[in-house]
Amino acid sequence: MTGKIAGSRITIEPGFHGETTITIPPGGVQGAGCVSTGFLCFWLCGWAAGEFFAVDQVIRMVSGVDKSGGAFVIGFLLFWLTGWTVGGLFAGAQVVHGLMIMFGSEQWTFEFGKLTRERRLWGIRLRRSFPMELLTTLELADLPDGRRQPPGVGRLRFKFGKRVVYIAPTATDNEQQYLADQFRELAGRCGLKESKGEGRR
Repeated sequence: MTGKIAGSRITIEPGFHGETTITIPPGGVQGAGCVSTGFLCFWLCGWAAGEFFAVDQVIRMVSGVDKSGGAFVIGFLLFWLTGWTVGGLFAGAQVVHGLMIMFGSEQWTFEFGKLTRERRLWGIRLRRSFPMELLTTLELADLPDGRRQPPGVGRLRFKFGKRVVYIAPTATDNEQQYLADQFRELAGRCGLKESKGEGRR
């Protein structure tokens, strides 16, 4: 099980110690995901300015440099700042996710008893391993007729405890169908006891 998927840059390569690695290249700049990521990058510039202003104002009031506001004003700013910070962190996480899809590669390594995902973006590597005994379902989800796949959310996925992990979100339908077959076969060889959801062909 080596080589490339027909008409795709996705590769499947065996290792020297019995492992098999599937490499999925970046999805590229395309679709609504690119627009939303670009908008969030622009929005985060304003978010940073608001964050700086609010923090500076709170510090000035607490230290007594600015005496224009009392305890109520300080409390309100702290409340607003908390929500503003959480919103910015959420937006930042979405930007990282979007950049990872557009410019980052995805690599899955199958070893006996373990499945490892490594995501790479501009020299940054995020690696996580999933014990096979905790993987309960590997499936290629169906989409209702006439409905398009949401950007950044793949049909191919598996369940790890209560969490759903998506695989190759930018792959085409044919690529995801092919990957589903390869994942089932490789996962079965590596100790996955159950593999559900054949999906439509």
